[in-house]
Amino acid sequence: MFMGVRAIQGLFLTSGQTIAIAFIKDIFFFHERARKIGLWALMYITSPYWGPLLANFVIGQTHQWQDAFWLGVGVNGISLLLILAFLDETWYNRELPDSEQPPRGQGFFHRLLRVTGVWQIMHHSTYFESFYDAFKRVLLILAKPVILLILLAYFMCFAWAIGVNISTAILFGLPRELGGYGYNFTQLGCLHFAPIVGVFLGEIFGHFFNDHLARRYVRKHNGVFEPEARLITIYISAVPMIAGLVLMGQGLHKHLSVAAIVVGWGMHAFGIMLTSVAVASYLLDAYPSAPAEVCGLTNVFRALSGFSVGYYQQPWGAKVGYDVSFGTQAAIVAASMILIAIVHRFGHGLRLKFGQIR
Repeated sequence: MFMGVRAIQGLFLTSGQTIAIAFIKDIFFFHERARKIGLWALMYITSPYWGPLLANFVIGQTHQWQDAFWLGVGVNGISLLLILAFLDETWYNRELPDSEQPPRGQGFFHRLLRVTGVWQIMHHSTYFESFYDAFKRVLLILAKPVILLILLAYFMCFAWAIGVNISTAILFGLPRELGGYGYNFTQLGCLHFAPIVGVFLGEIFGHFFNDHLARRYVRKHNGVFEPEARLITIYISAVPMIAGLVLMGQGLHKHLSVAAIVVGWGMHAFGIMLTSVAVASYLLDAYPSAPAEVCGLTNVFRALSGFSVGYYQQPWGAKVGYDVSFGTQAAIVAASMILIAIVHRFGHGLRLKFGQIR
């Protein structure tokens, strides 16, 4: 029952992550998108940390695990109210002249029709793609070598962000006599401020650095911009990701001060934030005609890497030692830079050879 409901939750939970890039593409100009993607990434990357943080605080006070789930119900309820209060359909079919655009109507009622999908159903056959064409575009996008290489590299980097969550929660919650740190629920909650701060610092840095890279590239190439200019940020982000994983592995293996874990975790989260924004910005710039498809596939690879790590992260560390397991993770992140370098060097030619999505 529990796992079945979790599967249903995952089915609907990913909708916001899947469509967000399309919203940004519809609403904002080219020069604004990197910063808006950064703000969006700030929300979804910190979400796996806000959950344990708040849940541990709640359980630490009430001592009832059910209250953590009621907290989730409340958060989702607030999210639903915000959607009904503020969101609207952003898709506008620019291939149709104004005279053939379906009427959208004004006021709360008409906006509610669009938010709930009623308006889309009424005009689906003439305004939106067919079910078959929509899924065909996803497969066409996945067949692009550039897309596959970038997403494989992201897969190799993102998994450990969730894996760290698992290891720290277990080891810091274990009693000292069993080899843990003996933290209570409130202390465990406070521990999750480390990656949240790291992600915020990553957003502050990337908010300005990504635009700096774009302006610098355009200035040096006579006003021409290539999406591959975005990938330089990923090289930079690899340094704190690798160093953070090594530091955490040594800290957990040698039972060092919690400061080592906090600093390492924050460094890794800083790097993940930079990588995520660079990947999303690059894919949107490279394939601007398919924002929803590239965002959806990015979410698939991110979810597969993040959720699969839960099956082996803890047994792996317990068997070979956390210094070895986290060191191997750092090596995998370093190896992913080879794929990034291939796209950086040959991405332009591959995009021209395999074409855009129509």
